[in-house]
Amino acid sequence: MFRSADVSFAVSDLSTSDPTTVAKPSAGKRRVRRTATIVSTAAVVLIALVVICAVDSYTMLGSSMRPTYDPGARIFVNRFATAEVGDIVVAPSPLDGDRIVIKRVVAAGGDTFAFTDCQVELDGKVVVDPLGGGDSCGGGVAEMTIPPGHVFVLGDNRGASEDSRDFGTIAADQIVGVAIRW
Repeated sequence: MFRSADVSFAVSDLSTSDPTTVAKPSAGKRRVRRTATIVSTAAVVLIALVVICAVDSYTMLGSSMRPTYDPGARIFVNRFATAEVGDIVVAPSPLDGDRIVIKRVVAAGGDTFAFTDCQVELDGKVVVDPLGGGDSCGGGVAEMTIPPGHVFVLGDNRGASEDSRDFGTIAADQIVGVAIRW
């Protein structure tokens, strides 16, 4: 008889009348393995379908969203998310429907908004805007109330952005998706 720390067996245990015989798992174990394989495969397929249906990607072409996104950056968006103030969104350009715009929502329906002297004012209060300062922040916007179901968007690089100051508000139902934050 041979002994080790974990295993003990006799040489007679190794010999069988048919050396090609291998013990098969019981029918119950085979069923459990098969079910586990089917369930895990179905889960992977389901996750892949959700990602394919819910997530899309875009490439940042210009510098209007610097410093958040550099030109060439890949942006992933959730097509089912609802845009809120502070979110970065993707929408067709109101000036050229063949192009898309990638901008930050700074005001939503019902908000009173103004952009003067590089400062964002929301409902009469100056909002701390780390992206809006600097020497060049583009044109201003007189106080206005954002229509229900619309958003006002600005590029993070205010001085080099074509945004709602140029094309007005964007209907919320035109938003393709909200950028996913990693």
